[in-house]
Amino acid sequence: QALIAEATAEYATALYLGRDMNRADSALELAATRLRGSGFLEQARRMDIRRVDALAEGGGTPVEELAARLTMIKKEATSSEDWEAVALALDAELRLHSAQEDMDGINTVFKEFREVSAKGRADADAVAVCQLGLAMGVLFGNPADALRAATEALTLTKVAKRHRLLALWRYLVVMQYRGLALTVEVQPLLEEA
Repeated sequence: QALIAEATAEYATALYLGRDMNRADSALELAATRLRGSGFLEQARRMDIRRVDALAEGGGTPVEELAARLTMIKKEATSSEDWEAVALALDAELRLHSAQEDMDGINTVFKEFREVSAKGRADADAVAVCQLGLAMGVLFGNPADALRAATEALTLTKVAKRHRLLALWRYLVVMQYRGLALTVEVQPLLEEA
């Protein structure tokens, strides 16, 4: 049963990363169910977060429902001290608020990123995801803080490599918005990405 759950999760993740959201939606739901049934709660939460992301991209589910799902995931992850899942849910929530141009929601998510980063200091992946989220502040009027966050995420993902590509991408976004994308120090990061 565990092997089937993990294989389903890999399949669902491949569909999600390939941006085949119509097929990914049901596969992610099945993967989360199978992972939970096998006792892999942390992995199930990540499937749930990806599913919310897939539903958001599909556009057929009301934003309020998606936000409520993320809130439930964050509560479950917080009670389990799964700070990386909390951070990933916040990152998905940031995209929801951004699509709605909801600055109050965006500012609330940034505040939560800072809180989770402090709580999850021992979890480099969690802190990296928080910093990746804070790096998106470059889009909302705080380029200096965004650059600090993007730089910290780059440093953290040298060790916690799971989020390295996203760290590179967000750093490049920050540098692009600051007009520094073509500088010499950015070239090796662009090549790595």
